[in-house]
Amino acid sequence: MHASLQQYADKQDKLTKQCIYMQGLVDSAKQNLNNTLSRSKQLEQDLDLMNIVNTYFSDQIKQKIQTAQHQIEDIINQGLSFIYRDDSIKVTVSTEVKANKLNFIVNVSDPKVTSSNLEETFGGGVLATIAFLLKVITNVLYKNEKFMIFDESLTFVSKHYQENLSAFIKKLCQDLDLTLVLISHQPLLHSQADIVYEAYKDNNETKFNRISDV
Repeated sequence: MHASLQQYADKQDKLTKQCIYMQGLVDSAKQNLNNTLSRSKQLEQDLDLMNIVNTYFSDQIKQKIQTAQHQIEDIINQGLSFIYRDDSIKVTVSTEVKANKLNFIVNVSDPKVTSSNLEETFGGGVLATIAFLLKVITNVLYKNEKFMIFDESLTFVSKHYQENLSAFIKKLCQDLDLTLVLISHQPLLHSQADIVYEAYKDNNETKFNRISDV
C-alpha cells in the first residue's frame, strides 16, 4: 500500500513537472508571439514612414520633371517662333519613364495637323532644330553641362532659316551661360558665332585657320 502511494506521488510529481515545463513553453511562445507582434507593428510603422517619404520624393521628382518639361517646351517654342517666323510651328513636350529612363515626347500642338510625324509635317530641318534644342536644354537642366560639341547636327536646316537659327543659338548661349561648338559646312550657321575656325587639309594633315572673331 505504501509503495502504491509512493508511485502515485512520483507520477504526480512528474506530471507537475511536465505541466510546469509545458507552461514554460506556453509562456515562451506567448512572449515570442508578443515580440513578433511588436516587431510587426514597428515594421508597419516603418513601412508607413517609408511610403510617406517615398511619396514625398516621388512628388518632388514629378514636380521637377514637370517644371523642366515646361521649361523645355517654352524654350523650344521660343526657338521655333524665332527661327521659323513665317510658319506657325508650336509643339508640346511630355514625358514618360521606360526601363528607368526618362523620355521626352514632342508633338505638334496645332489641332489642324493630323500627323504626329514632325519630319513629314514640317521637314527634316524643323526636326533637326527641335532635336538640337532638346539636347542642349536637357543637358543644361539635367547634367549642368556648359560646354557641348555638335557635329553636323543642323545639316537639314534650310538656308532661308540658318541666320535666324544662328542668332537664336547665340541668344541661347548668352541666356544659359554656355559654350557651343558647331561643326558644319554651312557658313550661314556661323554668322552669329563669336569665333569661327575653318578646317582645311595640308599634306593630308588637318589644320585650322581662324577666319573671324566677333
